[in-house]
Amino acid sequence: MAGLNKPDINTVDDVQSYILSFIAPATNRHARITFRQLLADLDHPEIATKAIHITGTNGKGTTTAMLYNGLLAAGFRTAAYLSPDVLDFRERWQVNGDLVSTELLVAATRELAAKTTHINPADTDLTEFEVKTLLAFLIARRSNVDYHCIEVGIGGKFDATNVIPAPAAAIITSVGADHADVLGETIRDVAYHKVGIVKAGTGVVGIGRITGEARDIILERAAHLTLPVVDATELDPVTTSIPGHHMAANAALVLAVLGKIIPDDVDISKVRAAVSQTILPGRMQTIPVDGKVLVFDGAHNAAAAELLAATIKQTYQGSRKVHAVVAHTGTHDGVAFADALAPALTSVIVTAIPDRGQEPKPVADTYLRAGVAVAVVEHPVDAVRHGMEGAALGDIVIVTGSFYLASVIRKYLPDTYSSAICTLGD
Repeated sequence: MAGLNKPDINTVDDVQSYILSFIAPATNRHARITFRQLLADLDHPEIATKAIHITGTNGKGTTTAMLYNGLLAAGFRTAAYLSPDVLDFRERWQVNGDLVSTELLVAATRELAAKTTHINPADTDLTEFEVKTLLAFLIARRSNVDYHCIEVGIGGKFDATNVIPAPAAAIITSVGADHADVLGETIRDVAYHKVGIVKAGTGVVGIGRITGEARDIILERAAHLTLPVVDATELDPVTTSIPGHHMAANAALVLAVLGKIIPDDVDISKVRAAVSQTILPGRMQTIPVDGKVLVFDGAHNAAAAELLAATIKQTYQGSRKVHAVVAHTGTHDGVAFADALAPALTSVIVTAIPDRGQEPKPVADTYLRAGVAVAVVEHPVDAVRHGMEGAALGDIVIVTGSFYLASVIRKYLPDTYSSAICTLGD
């Protein structure tokens, strides 16, 4: 598919090859020239559908999934755009309760490719994420949905998704340190980016359990624009299939936001059930294996590690030994993650993600200083195997630190597993 003047796009693999041909680095500059021009060339698919926009340092993916399921339960045709994909490339684009079909994904990609025949992917400023975002807009428009639940990639203000007009709701789940190279070093810096999704005319602003300066910045923005606010700190938590106090708080926020959107005659009990029962790949995903429990969670920053540690203690209450297999990409602080997670662990195996991972030793040394038994296993597949074989019956083995570890747990998944976020828990 070199050159991509006339790309031959017939399969999901062809779509992936097309997307990956755009090799410009990620940027913090909003709506770059090629991206904005393509939106115009495509007759502005970003304005075709009412949107709900979701950002947050942690929790934005599950919140997007809950919103999506809630709207479906309320009877709306709905699409969702999420990242990253964990077990199936098509997870990023969900339509009416299923992964995007191959036929629809191919058709949307062909529509986009027809407008990029003049572009040399090696020379353009178009990024991989921008291409995926363009496809999200096209898929939603082609599906004639009522709502499009859109998860921000990084930050908000300068994110590619933030070309949409004022959304029906803008939700900020959390504000914490992450992606400092893009968002800045301080909480104020991060909050500045997150609050950028709140625009004049936004239907309602949803705020997660955010405190301090970040909370003040969001509330000031909403007040300046005279926008209604729903605040998770004022809501009773809702029991969820995905464990964790933060999940319960985000579910309550989702239900309160949906209460501002859906008609009064909708059966709210069905909406509540759909929201509370939402599950999502890589979010405290629990898989029984030979009398042991394998858990996969994509936590990858220090704030997420703190939440994961709290959830482990909440869920297992010290009744079982908890082991971890951990690896990080080069863009996240593995040492800070280790400091936060160590108190919840009995032992840890530190491994590396091929071609993009951090050196394991500094991370392993952090766990050692915290008094956690540590082993270093170079390859993640071997690390998971070692962890499962070394665990006793009833023990918990958590694979965490990066969504890129998902591939190593595939063999443990049942054949019937579905990665569609419409899947409901027990």
